[in-house]
Amino acid sequence: MKIILLVLVMGILFPGCDDNSTNNTNNANNTNNANNANNVNNANNVNNTNNSNNSSPGQLDCTGATVHVSPTGDDGADGSESTPFASLIRARDAARLMTADGSPVKICVREGTYPQLSTLEFTDGDSGSADAPVEWVAHPGEQVILTGGISVSGSDFQPLDPSDPNYDRFSPAARSAIQSVNLTTIGATDLGTLEQRGYTSHGNLSALELVYGGEMMQLARW
Repeated sequence: MKIILLVLVMGILFPGCDDNSTNNTNNANNTNNANNANNVNNANNVNNTNNSNNSSPGQLDCTGATVHVSPTGDDGADGSESTPFASLIRARDAARLMTADGSPVKICVREGTYPQLSTLEFTDGDSGSADAPVEWVAHPGEQVILTGGISVSGSDFQPLDPSDPNYDRFSPAARSAIQSVNLTTIGATDLGTLEQRGYTSHGNLSALELVYGGEMMQLARW
């Protein structure tokens, strides 16, 4: 009787455990499915949010611009469309005078490269106000480049002169193939100090950099 009872009890208990395990598994699957569905929905919501953020604002243009600036302009001009300023600093200063009486200002920047030999500084006041904002707008379809470098043209280079202190360092066969430029004559007066740089010399800034065709060149080291 004990043996039969034990078998019956085991027979009653084990199927019940299997059912609960199955139910728990199903519940876990349902939970996972629900979580997956939520994750998909959340992902969709994120995508929708990103799509909303990626939507392009209204196209900015120079319509109604009150100040114009162009690399071919003149800082002594009046900053109009026909006689623009030449520098961003001059345009900024003109905008400051206009905002002093509460007028909104739109500055139209024409295509070209604008060398910044000193820091172009802005204050809170250079933003204007909610009723009279200051807007800087690149002319539609044109590329505007701000650079802290100095452009060196081919005409700035001259054949190596015998009076050059480095003349005797080059072999006679190489001298005729060498071109040189005096950087101070083109405005590069602060040449810095050459220091060891690289993996073991953290924090040492590059004293001078040369970029040609969009690629960094290697300065002579010896």
